[in-house]
Amino acid sequence: MSKRIFTAAFAGLAILAALSFDCFSESAGAQQQQQQQNAIKKPLVDLPQKSVDKKLGAAIAALRRINQDRFDDAEKERKAKEIDAAWEVIKSFGQTGIARLKQEIRTVDAGREKDDFFKLNASALLWQIGRLSEAESIAEIWNSSALDAQYNYVFYAAMDAANSRDAKALPMLKALLKDDRGKVYFWVHSMEVNFPLTHEFVWGSYGVKGLPVLNEVLQTSTDAVETQSALMLLCQSQYLPALPKIRQIAATSRKDETRRAAVRCLGTFAHPQDYDFLIAGLRSKDSKEQWHFAYALFEFGDNRAVPLLIPLLAIEDADLKSEVLATLIHLLTPASFEAANNYCRNTKTPEEKEPCDRLIGGVFGKANIGWADYIKKSPAEKEAILNQVQNADSTLKKGERSLSRKQLLDVINNWTSNSRMDTKEYDWVEAKHILAVATAADIDSLLAARASFYGRLSDECLYDVRRIDELVKRLGRSRYKKDGDTGAQAVVG
Repeated sequence: MSKRIFTAAFAGLAILAALSFDCFSESAGAQQQQQQQNAIKKPLVDLPQKSVDKKLGAAIAALRRINQDRFDDAEKERKAKEIDAAWEVIKSFGQTGIARLKQEIRTVDAGREKDDFFKLNASALLWQIGRLSEAESIAEIWNSSALDAQYNYVFYAAMDAANSRDAKALPMLKALLKDDRGKVYFWVHSMEVNFPLTHEFVWGSYGVKGLPVLNEVLQTSTDAVETQSALMLLCQSQYLPALPKIRQIAATSRKDETRRAAVRCLGTFAHPQDYDFLIAGLRSKDSKEQWHFAYALFEFGDNRAVPLLIPLLAIEDADLKSEVLATLIHLLTPASFEAANNYCRNTKTPEEKEPCDRLIGGVFGKANIGWADYIKKSPAEKEAILNQVQNADSTLKKGERSLSRKQLLDVINNWTSNSRMDTKEYDWVEAKHILAVATAADIDSLLAARASFYGRLSDECLYDVRRIDELVKRLGRSRYKKDGDTGAQAVVG
């Protein structure tokens, strides 16, 4: 099966999600807001120093050396209450509590002790107490810890910081980029979120101001995961200044996953300068390599690739055949459609038949014609039928309702303020209405709308995100390529 469809989702802004270990009650959000307001309490100055040291020492000890894998549900609940009580003690001593917490972290690091659960717990508490004033300290903790030791502590603090859209949050956000193992579960939506979607939710929420920062990471990083994380986020947002570096990575990187991510990204940008490189990749003798170039050519959308893709339907690799089939249907010329249909008529296994029926049937359904009638048409008539199918969702028909420039800006503002696209006022607006009037100058506004969607922390918010991604992709390409162009109109070095 094709690996084209992105997995989805992200969730909540509450930090206390982590307190019950793997459990998260999204109703804790309201409690969290109140607790954050009460986080910095007046220090207990009346206690003698020995009592202060004793209370803080006991609270810190309650947070140390926790192995959640050894706990049954009852023990987890008991420990969660113990952690909560310890947090309250530390907060009650104000700056003295913070200093003692940081001292313990330094002790752990100096002794090279492995207690990442404690350090991540401490980082969440620091965020609750100090928020952006503690961002540098939190980032330092994250940079020296295995974030998957308890990713809830990390993810919800990062999401909260990202939604501030304050530059002070950036050290925390950058600290996430080297991690590809952290995952979080959204209980209300029964959704597990893994890399790279974890990064997308956080950086996507921060918005367009994060793109130059990600590009700096891309230009300078020597870490494979960090490079790949920045690359994918920049690609999704069509950040053009990153394209030369992405080309370099695609052509020269010795790190397979990073290089392959760059290849796929070149397809998303679809710059005419990169077509020959992507076509050359189809000639690889490695079917796994060919898959990534076929994926990129699907995204690139240039019909010249059809004759080179058709022979790959004979390759034994099932994943490659599935991707090539999807690409041929996506490009949708008479030659690609007929090759795909002939292949599908000879498939024998259910695994091959299902995508065939879905893809070929989708074309016939949109064209309102069957194979027997289609095959009788002239070449020009076939091309006209397939062009109509291909452009049905992106081109306004004569007489259809349209948007003015002012209405376009109103629509985008409406999406942003409501954090969703399915608002009653503009429920009739589709991609074709936006594309008919929008320009590349509107990309930042669309990215701001997209940033507001992530806060819904659900799988359904990603449907809106992907719709924005598609608009941004189309508008981004208009900077150097018009629909139908195949010539090299290079404007990026």
